[in-house]
Amino acid sequence: MGLNVELLEQSFQLVAPQADALVNRFYERLFQKYPSVIPLFQQATMAEQKKKLLASLVLVIQNLRRPDTLTEALQTMGARHVGYGALPDHYAAVGENLLAVLAEFAGPAWTQPVAQAWTDAFAAIKTLMLQGASRQQDKTGRPNAAPQEPAPSAPAQPMKSTANKGGVHDTASSYDLQGQDGSQFLTFQLGEELYGVDILRVQEIKGYTAVTKIPNTPPYIKGVLNLRGTIVPIVELRTAFGMPTIDYTMFTVIVVVMVRDRIMGLVVDSVSDVLNISRKDIQATPEFGSNVDVSCLSGIGKAGDKLVSLLDIDRLLLEPAPQETLAATA
Repeated sequence: MGLNVELLEQSFQLVAPQADALVNRFYERLFQKYPSVIPLFQQATMAEQKKKLLASLVLVIQNLRRPDTLTEALQTMGARHVGYGALPDHYAAVGENLLAVLAEFAGPAWTQPVAQAWTDAFAAIKTLMLQGASRQQDKTGRPNAAPQEPAPSAPAQPMKSTANKGGVHDTASSYDLQGQDGSQFLTFQLGEELYGVDILRVQEIKGYTAVTKIPNTPPYIKGVLNLRGTIVPIVELRTAFGMPTIDYTMFTVIVVVMVRDRIMGLVVDSVSDVLNISRKDIQATPEFGSNVDVSCLSGIGKAGDKLVSLLDIDRLLLEPAPQETLAATA
């Protein structure tokens, strides 16, 4: 069944400004109604898990128009959840809970067509994740693996959408319940480039909301945001890096980070993924000559066939913006 991509995108955009409250409510309701899932989260901090849930929702919405990419990501995610003891009943609980919380936050906008669009979407997500789990079980024979559903007579088909492909950032696979070996980085897009920040520095991810302008601040300071009583400076990374500004979209987000003893927000084009990058796959930033300042980077990470520019946010945000920018090297 084809997915109603436009309706999924529009409804997600509606609830995105309430993303933090939605994620909190998701886990509150999940643990109250389905306490059997609690052991799955015993080795994960809830702050970390909430970040990953929000990033996972963004991953799905961003790639609805790239079903091949999304299919691979969801099957990989399902395979990883085998080791956490995820069972088909758990998927049903998560799906019911997600739809209920989305309905709660969408209010009157949660019409029957919207509900059907999300029901169809989660059914496809569940199917693909269980296919990945089944393949992983075949490989490892792990006793805690999710039981296999009847095997299809043909190879698994990718998710199909009713919209034309194109216009959405590609992302690599996989959000999971628990981290793996190696450092984890939240990655995000600025134009065609992929950047990463240590996930331990990330406090939360918010849909973009209007900020209050402050006079006599550098151009890359968008203003400040009242975040539950804390005044948070908001930095436009495109401007800081000398990149052309663009109109914000439904995927534009503010990544809230801890910088030493301060909280600051970074406006980025879109969140991409949470990647595990081992130390051996991080190399020093190349030198481009004295006229190019790359001091805001801590290194270049390799994740599969992707190169990720890893930000040193202490230097980036607590020192003057680079006079010569990374964008100039493109």
